[in-house]
Amino acid sequence: MVVKMLVAKDANLEKQLQVPLRENLGEIRERCLEDLKHFINELDEVVRQPEASVCDSTTPSTGHKLIKTAANHSSSY
Repeated sequence: MVVKMLVAKDANLEKQLQVPLRENLGEIRERCLEDLKHFINELDEVVRQPEASVCDSTTPSTGHKLIKTAANHSSSY
């Protein structure tokens, strides 16, 4: 949004900003892919656990919760 405003004021900035913006988007893509891989690995671990480890005959099943951590979700996007 900021870039659009800058380019609207000075069209010459568009060419100068394309490469840094593309690099930034690539970095965001890599972080998102890493987060997705981490989530998939957590989900695989939960799905592969045998039912006996989830609950016994006297304890109701509450299911599993995947944990979101600050390390997985950076606020620097």
